[in-house]
Amino acid sequence: MKLLSFKFRFCLLLSLVYSHSIVAQTKQEFGWAKGADGFSFNLNGRTVFQSNSEINSFPENSTLLEKTDFLFFAGEYFILNKDVRRYESLLNLTANAESELVLGGIFLKILKELNFNSKESSRNLLIQFSKNESSSYLKELAKGFESAVFERKSPENLKCSRKAVYYSLCKTLRLKKYLSDFSPKAKSYQREYLNLNRTLAPFLEDPELKYIPFLSNIIYNIADELAELGLSREAVHFQKILIISENLSGRVIGYSYEKLAYYYLIGGDFISAEKVLDYILKYRPDLRTSYKNHLYLKLGTIAYLNQEYKKSLDYYLNLDFLEWSSTISNPFLGEPISINSARDLISMAIWRSKNSFKAVDALKSVSTPKNLTEDDLFTRLRIIQILMNDEPEVAGKMATEITFLAQSKGWKRVEYASTLLNGFIHYKKTILEKRS
Repeated sequence: MKLLSFKFRFCLLLSLVYSHSIVAQTKQEFGWAKGADGFSFNLNGRTVFQSNSEINSFPENSTLLEKTDFLFFAGEYFILNKDVRRYESLLNLTANAESELVLGGIFLKILKELNFNSKESSRNLLIQFSKNESSSYLKELAKGFESAVFERKSPENLKCSRKAVYYSLCKTLRLKKYLSDFSPKAKSYQREYLNLNRTLAPFLEDPELKYIPFLSNIIYNIADELAELGLSREAVHFQKILIISENLSGRVIGYSYEKLAYYYLIGGDFISAEKVLDYILKYRPDLRTSYKNHLYLKLGTIAYLNQEYKKSLDYYLNLDFLEWSSTISNPFLGEPISINSARDLISMAIWRSKNSFKAVDALKSVSTPKNLTEDDLFTRLRIIQILMNDEPEVAGKMATEITFLAQSKGWKRVEYASTLLNGFIHYKKTILEKRS
């Protein structure tokens, strides 16, 4: 039953992944798909790999390009699922085969060693292959792979072609090179951005680059790097690939989805960010209450930023204050958020829904402890902010009281905030008096 549930979620993930692509590929044309018998991978409109099948030979009537793709997609699946037996059967297909397949076998051995933290190393096999190989392309590809994986250096002199084997690997290695060109000491990044954009473009257009096996082994934290460079759309693309690889191993990692939502958010796509976080809540019913609170806070904030205040309030009202955690962060500030501050967010959503007095009631319901804290005064400041348009006189008096109280306690942040708010209220009152 759990397996079926996971497969259902995987299908929904694939829909989520490809629904935002302008040139979305159908499952039948290229990519991973879910079937009654497990997962399958499709190339050029036909299935070349079934997750539950034994590996006795390459798919029938396969071209050399399809065989090398098959090696990588099947190899990644077996490594992700720690299926050593079928992985070894796959490697046997590369013995005494063409140079392209021999190289693929070496790549897979190294990737298995890296993922299993093996003490063995097949690096010497790769070095020897580079020395003996006559094909300049395969030689440079082997050297580039070695530099990227073992030395964490960017490969040089790689030229990629869709007609050549290991096209996706080649393009990923080239991408690593252009990402590394961004130096903190540079005065201008115009040339670097130009090269990077040219290199990234095929990943969003070519069917062969919709999914990259072993992506995290080649470029660690690629989505984060792209987001830091302001390339949110590209960050989304690569984060989706990483999520699919996690799902293939039977894992649904909430943090990965949160990162995807964040990349959507910084790109201004609030709707997609909301859908991603909502997906976690809907298809992970076993989540801890504290984590649900964390997600509801984010969802409420996203809806608020998107000016959907009623929806924002609906999300906030799902918060469970009986199981609050100090690890929950304020979505606006990135620092731990108290129950009072969370209720403050609720009141803002109510206020934006055009009901200031209900917002005040919501804030007044916050239980004030015997020992007054700085956080409690911030809650009162929010009441003042909400009331200042409807009741400026009352709001001004409250702000003055809080300023004096904060001074007596030595709470500089509250004192500063209340002084500013009081000044603004006084300014608005003066303007209104002049107009009248």
